[in-house]
Amino acid sequence: MDDRTIYDHVDEVADLISAFTPAEDQSYYDAVDLASTKYEALTDKEQAIIDAATNVDYEEVLADHIAAKEVIELIGKIGSLTYDGGDKDSLKDIAAAEAAYDAIKDNEYIKNIVDSVNHQTLVDDRTIYDNADEVAILIRAIPDPAEDQNYYDAVDDARSAYANLKDSEKQLLIEAIFDPDTNMTYAEYLFNQGLARDVIEKIDDINDLTYNAGVDDSLADIVAAETAYDAIKDNEYVKNIVDSVNHQTLVNDRTIYDNADAVAKLIEDIPAPAEDQNYYDAVDDARSAYAALTEAEQQLLKDAIYDPATNMSYADYLYNQGLAKDVIEKIDDINELTYNAGVDDSLEDIVAAETAYDAIKDNEYVKNIG
Repeated sequence: MDDRTIYDHVDEVADLISAFTPAEDQSYYDAVDLASTKYEALTDKEQAIIDAATNVDYEEVLADHIAAKEVIELIGKIGSLTYDGGDKDSLKDIAAAEAAYDAIKDNEYIKNIVDSVNHQTLVDDRTIYDNADEVAILIRAIPDPAEDQNYYDAVDDARSAYANLKDSEKQLLIEAIFDPDTNMTYAEYLFNQGLARDVIEKIDDINDLTYNAGVDDSLADIVAAETAYDAIKDNEYVKNIVDSVNHQTLVNDRTIYDNADAVAKLIEDIPAPAEDQNYYDAVDDARSAYAALTEAEQQLLKDAIYDPATNMSYADYLYNQGLAKDVIEKIDDINELTYNAGVDDSLEDIVAAETAYDAIKDNEYVKNIG
């Protein structure tokens, strides 16, 4: 082989190495690969000549770019981030790129090449992935829905953490499938759990039922829970969660409250005591309706204050009105006095009225009504 041919071979490889322009680009990868192939194709004599060059250490530059190219290419391979809890997502590509970068970071020249191209992309990808993964872990840790502070706190923690993510981090969880059976993403699952949690807690907030004719009693909490449930009932997934936890409690609470309220209104509508059929009927209707209530419904009216001045409950008031009504009616039954020496005359009605009055005369409230 003549000197011109040897020289040209060496010059070609030198030119290829000198022309390297690092980038996350196939043309850079191809240029490094071509230079490497051409260098390996040189004869030993030609390699010795290029290696002896004093202006540039071509062999070292080529080796450094081969190493840099491999790292840059691994970072580029990450591409658009995906999340799947570390299974079939971007994590393996990120880890591979990080391992490759760690292997060259003590070589300042190679490190500077990679840093100038796309190492920051790797740093950003790792941050995005880890932040999304942290929230995904919180989402996966949400326990089964329940009337329980642990459930409320777990959902709140996950929602708060998700809200603090950047858009790019949220996007991972918007696209990542949490439940393959429903094709629900992490973001959708968290959203639905948040809806369910809020309704469940509102029902839970009703707690022990109280009655006060809608003023500072359980009615506001019942209405709030019903409104929240109505807002989600077209979302079959969320509705099923709430139904499985405590919606029936809300239904029962509403029934108990409404039934007690209906009787309370009958009690409130009792007119002033009088020798009058309207008064008798009003008391009897209220007593009959009260007797038909369940124990839980009656308990509301036993606990509910009807008259703050006497601290008398609805049940106590009805009971006293019933006593008064019975006495008043027995006195009313005497009607026009008749006398027949105690046989088929007014005496029996008088005695019945006196007996009824004697039975209540120690009850100051009822006695005063009479």
